[in-house]
Amino acid sequence: MFFNILNQEPVPNGYFPHIGRFYPLGFLDLNFLRQFSQSPKLFFFVNALDLFFMAFIAYKLVLYIWGAESKSTFLALLIVFVVVFLNVGFIMIITGICYPERMQMIFLSIFALSLYMTQKNPHRFWFVVCFLSGAISLFYKETDFIFIGGFGALYLVLKLLQAKLHHQKSTFLEFIRSNPTHILALALFVSAICFVGIYVSFIIPQIQISNPFDQKTANGFLIVIKDIANTFLNHPFVFVYLSCIVIVRLVDFYKNKTLYPLYDALLLGALGVGFGYFVLRFFWAYYFTPCYIMGLLPALFFTKIYFKPLKPILILTLILHCAINLPLSLSTYTKTKMLPPHYAKAMEFMAQYTHTHDKPNIFLLGQNRDPDGLMLYGFVKDFLHYYGAKDFDLQTSKANPSTAYTTNLDSPLSIFNSNEVATPKKGDLLYLDNLTKDFVDERYLNDLNTRYKLIFESQFFGVYNLNFKAILKYIFKESQTYRSYLSVPRVSENIFGAPLFVRVYEVQ
Repeated sequence: MFFNILNQEPVPNGYFPHIGRFYPLGFLDLNFLRQFSQSPKLFFFVNALDLFFMAFIAYKLVLYIWGAESKSTFLALLIVFVVVFLNVGFIMIITGICYPERMQMIFLSIFALSLYMTQKNPHRFWFVVCFLSGAISLFYKETDFIFIGGFGALYLVLKLLQAKLHHQKSTFLEFIRSNPTHILALALFVSAICFVGIYVSFIIPQIQISNPFDQKTANGFLIVIKDIANTFLNHPFVFVYLSCIVIVRLVDFYKNKTLYPLYDALLLGALGVGFGYFVLRFFWAYYFTPCYIMGLLPALFFTKIYFKPLKPILILTLILHCAINLPLSLSTYTKTKMLPPHYAKAMEFMAQYTHTHDKPNIFLLGQNRDPDGLMLYGFVKDFLHYYGAKDFDLQTSKANPSTAYTTNLDSPLSIFNSNEVATPKKGDLLYLDNLTKDFVDERYLNDLNTRYKLIFESQFFGVYNLNFKAILKYIFKESQTYRSYLSVPRVSENIFGAPLFVRVYEVQ
């Protein structure tokens, strides 16, 4: 998609029915911005504006719920900033370009703020904004129908239950007309149902591959368990804190029959999407980031009224976040923001190398034919062509995964048209950066320096991944359990996200 922008071509609009994807507004902003400039600076400037906009809305929600004069407000603001904006998924989205979740979160932020304002200041303007932002967000990510439709349905059900508990009798039509928020909730639910109807009618019949990265292997169950465990640890706010709020709410309802329909519905909607990705087997960190936006308002509200029972859970959540998510976020920032300029220099260097050497093979150290490796090889191919590479081949010297993904038999590049595992020969290039899946330490680097000639190096400032999980992996890296863990497809041995430089070696 990045090269679509550079080449002044339309960015695909998120309509990929053969794999079940339908988010037609996903890259509308990119197609709009590229009309003015193809410079990455423009897109990252807009990303910065998006960040400030979402931070401002979060700031306003904290002030509205906790009060501008509260002594705890500053601490609440600090916690929100660290948890919501310094998490690995948010860093990936806001430092990248081609993530539909960015605009999805913009509209969900508007939805959350306007929804709150419909209760604080029930002016027609806020109801219209709330409906439009919720309905538009549906077309930025398919799972938003759980956010929007789930909220609408749950809100109405909980309001009906509340009316029943207070012995208020009315017909459903009278109930809907009695409160404009009821009309809003029904409209949101209907809009989500319409989206589902479109998806069922036009997308599902065309699906050929439900999950292009689904691992149909003997240890597929272990892969799913690993991914679920990592997701719980990487997103404690969603799966620990919000889940515990649900438990506290259930206990309170059982004892006191207390309902907060708006906040309860938002809370369950956020968790519903989070756990929904488990069913879909989508575990990329950035997928769960919108759950932070939807879960923020109920988290602020319930933390204030249930602070005593939730305090130890909040402390545990912050410990997990700061021990696991925060260091990973800083390491991710290094990869997504600090690495790219040096990566581009290396690609330009290798492209020039192809003009003075006869069809060199280029190897990405630590990458093979798993989905991650093929994606990175695809980026290398595009960059080399962009910089005018003459004649080259892309190969891997690392063993194929249990399921090798031969993606294009018509491709002229070996990495895509065969399952061959090659041995580097004289004149070939070996590329190394911190995306490698090899374990990189002094011994590894010394071995490369001894066997090959270093012909390019570009260093950059960054942060290693020194989170709690990485340290544990390092301590137990020689154990049989860890060695077995490494046999699981797509697992990386690069525990700390090293090195903090880009190198190109030539085989002598």
